[in-house]
Formats: sequence, C-alpha cells, structure tokens
Amino acid sequence: MKEAGRVPMFLDSSQYENMTPKHSDTPPEYDGQPINGNDDEMHICCINRHNEHINGVFLDFSVRRLGLKQLWRLKWHRNFDTLAPSPNWAIEAPWMAHMKEY
Repeated sequence: MKEAGRVPMFLDSSQYENMTPKHSDTPPEYDGQPINGNDDEMHICCINRHNEHINGVFLDFSVRRLGLKQLWRLKWHRNFDTLAPSPNWAIEAPWMAHMKEY
C-alpha cells in the first residue's frame, strides 16, 4: 500500500473507539474534551499524553511519537484530505497554539 507509514493503525487515545476522523474535525478546546456523537472524533487521540505527543503504530508496523498537530496530516482513510487548511489553533484550541507544527 502506498504511504503505509502515514496510515495510523493504533494510537494513544482517551477511550476505546472505532474512529473515522474527518479533515474538518476541530481540535479539542481543552485537553481531554470528550467527543459528542460522531463529531470531532479527533478528540479521542488528541490528548496531551506524552509531553504534547502521543505514540502511534502505523500500517507499515512502524512505531513513532507524534506531535498533536501532526494528527491532521495523517492519512486516516482514502477521503481524508491531508492538504486541508490547518485549524486556527489560537482561536479553536489555545492550549495547543504553542505546539510545534510537523
């Protein structure tokens, strides 16, 4: 499979959930904000678990540390637009505004 190293298989998360995030998902307003129904599923794994990072296993079986903003650039599924504009961190998630963009 092309770009298997960009397709997440297992990630740190706040709950056990089969998630299908959308590139339009907004970041959580605060660390640990739960999801509401099927909206903003990115909240499940966008948690400050390891000093502004989480750990992930990818489809090529590689394991690596991911910055939280990097979650919006992974190839979650065929319809996920990795080139969509990033969220406005300062407005939508001020707690993440200072974090690195990868």
